[in-house]
Amino acid sequence: IRNATDEISMDATPDYTRVPQVPARIQKELIPDRCRFIVSIRDPVTRAYSWYKHIHAVYLQKDDYDAALQPFGYKFSLMVKYAVPQVLRCIESTRNANDVHGNCGYQSSYFHAPRVEIEETGLETKLLGLASSPFCDSLYGYILLHWFKYFNPQQFCVVVYEDLLDNFEGEVAFLKPCLSFYGKEVSIWPSEQLPKLNEQACESCDKLETFEPENFRELGADLHKNFFLTSNELVRSSLMIFYGRPRPRRWEDAYDIPSPASEK
Repeated sequence: IRNATDEISMDATPDYTRVPQVPARIQKELIPDRCRFIVSIRDPVTRAYSWYKHIHAVYLQKDDYDAALQPFGYKFSLMVKYAVPQVLRCIESTRNANDVHGNCGYQSSYFHAPRVEIEETGLETKLLGLASSPFCDSLYGYILLHWFKYFNPQQFCVVVYEDLLDNFEGEVAFLKPCLSFYGKEVSIWPSEQLPKLNEQACESCDKLETFEPENFRELGADLHKNFFLTSNELVRSSLMIFYGRPRPRRWEDAYDIPSPASEK
């Protein structure tokens, strides 16, 4: 893709899914029918916290990220309390689910205007788009719908991180359609597997908010029930309809959130 002369070129970054303008640009600059996309997703709550932790470890020294998180006292819990409702308002004001990522995704114009005062710190939010990104970027269902406007769902291979941990060989098999298009096969070494932990090291993050497991589980349950649920349902329906996965993983199960009648 990037100045490559081989028949197959690959590039990988989470920015492809988080930035709404990317699929239109890929469609314009590359040969759309020749493109295949491998998408790896995980529990959106743990993904959101992982990105928050990554900001502390890598980006907080940059003025814009520091300014974005300072009003929240650099706390993940306050970002959940104040930034998430702003994203939810944007979602609720968007009539078509296919347009949610374009309207409410990373650095969308919706977040340029709102200023929210954080009661706990007495500060007003700045750069709300950056502070909202851990949560916007984890709305996989809306992100997939956005990409499906530009590319056929069959051009995507979706793998679930937790399923890779539980059954690496079985989950990797879902990459076959993308590789076979190029005449390639999935090859796995007998000892190949993922590490059980996927965490960003943050040894000198003195402003990082950490949680006891039970407290994080309570916060995660609230996020799943009140923010991520519809997106999660869109993910599961996409996995069933487009990729023939009869019982996609419910991340909510880890938080003891019962299944709605429509999913039982």
